Amino acid sequence: MKKRLLLMPVLLIAALLFAAPVFAADPSGVDMTRDIAERLELFGSDAEVRRIALTMEQVDELKPPPNFAKVTDTRSPVYVQRWGKRSWELDALPPQYVEQLVNEAVKKELDEEAWDDVLIEAEEIRKNMVKFVKGFKPV
Repeated sequence: MKKRLLLMPVLLIAALLFAAPVFAADPSGVDMTRDIAERLELFGSDAEVRRIALTMEQVDELKPPPNFAKVTDTRSPVYVQRWGKRSWELDALPPQYVEQLVNEAVKKELDEEAWDDVLIEAEEIRKNMVKFVKGFKPV
């Protein structure tokens, strides 16, 4: 249980570092995948950006409640032309489902041996910090 609690937030951060975005299926959310790829390229990154959620396949599968696409969004005309007037929010999905998607995406890219080495090193650092704090004497 303790290892799982440590890994979940770290895997979410790693998913962002691997450029595997999770956004709503609405005009802004859909465009974020393109925007992230362009910004990474602008900074010289050749990272591959793969959207892991919310995809239209997931909308079809899970059938979250629809919303009207925000017509005030400047990206709305292109979105409506491609997907129609409905949109969906990522937070309408069960958190466990989103967690599983992120974990699977990260694990596909993760070098588990290197990751285990990092966890061992982090535990050593934690132990040293605890030892230091326990031995600290205020002035």
